[in-house]
Amino acid sequence: MVEHPIAMGGFDPLAQGNFTVPFRDSMGKAVPGQWYRPQDEYLEWVTRTDSDGVVTEVEFTCEGPEYWNLISQDDRLVVDMYQEICHSTAITIDDLVFPKDLIWTNPNEFDPNTRKPVSRTYKKGDYNPYNIWNSKNAVHLTQTANTLGAEIRLAQDATKAYGVPNRVTDDPALACCAAYGGINRMSDPTIGHAVNQQVIQFGRRVALRNPIGLYIAGLVDNQLSLNGAPFPDQAACWTVLRPGPAEVTDMIVRARFAIPPGTMHQGKQLRVGDLTYKGEQIKYGGQIADFVQMTLYAIAVSGAPAQNAIPCKFSPCPTHGHPELITAVPFGQPCHATAQQSLLAAGFVLPPSDVVSLQPSGGLIRASHR
Repeated sequence: MVEHPIAMGGFDPLAQGNFTVPFRDSMGKAVPGQWYRPQDEYLEWVTRTDSDGVVTEVEFTCEGPEYWNLISQDDRLVVDMYQEICHSTAITIDDLVFPKDLIWTNPNEFDPNTRKPVSRTYKKGDYNPYNIWNSKNAVHLTQTANTLGAEIRLAQDATKAYGVPNRVTDDPALACCAAYGGINRMSDPTIGHAVNQQVIQFGRRVALRNPIGLYIAGLVDNQLSLNGAPFPDQAACWTVLRPGPAEVTDMIVRARFAIPPGTMHQGKQLRVGDLTYKGEQIKYGGQIADFVQMTLYAIAVSGAPAQNAIPCKFSPCPTHGHPELITAVPFGQPCHATAQQSLLAAGFVLPPSDVVSLQPSGGLIRASHR
């Protein structure tokens, strides 16, 4: 289940296997204590329940770990912010840093020259993005593909022309041809296709807008029901906790979904878990996350140079037994060869109905997904 943090090197329910490896000390011994959330769409959350196990609130973050690495250079500041977000004055700097030198290989970070995973050494006292307080409270993103670096690399790769002799411009063929991002994520193909369309089809130059990030834009309206009738107060349940600039209301990095106190139902305080989504009782934060709208902003100007197309690396094929899941196979290889592909290779599907492409608007373009 993706609701709960898992230990580095543990079984990942999305990957159906070991998506990460443990941190190790200088002797190569695995060192526990690092956690991440297996929520891989640049949006992570923590779900809270009452004593009856009923969902009372879901808190979301899309803030990248890079930002918190910078904050952590000031011990007092990082502790103060953790205490504020986690509502605990018991947090100390020792809770947020590595207790000794550790080595870790990120399976989603590759050396651009060797294309091998990058190993890093974290020194004693360095900020630990995978600390227990973050895992319990979703202070910032922890899934190893949810980084600003990954977003930037994806946007960069998407500015190229793909397909020889025939250009490839639509997904899932484009994401497979270019081999950027995760082909079955909602975010990566959406971003890639939108950027590629602006550069290749419309001849524009594209840059990510400052401050670079993927943001929460808000909720898709009117998604919930109560006792079979539309729930009219969805908007009142949404609270922005860390907003963007005052003039930009949809660049949200932290928000909470909870029923306002005093909202009664059948003589008791109404809870999130009393509502239904798509006909099912809300038991997981992921049900709310399903209609959270995520956004990327970019600047587009005319004058993109002509470029030669890059040959395709892969083609999309449906996975045997799970045709809604896409598996990438070497370009030109027939799909029947994927009959025994595992879900680990397939990942998870990008439903076409959930894609909203980048649209030019006075030089500013935007891609959204949910």
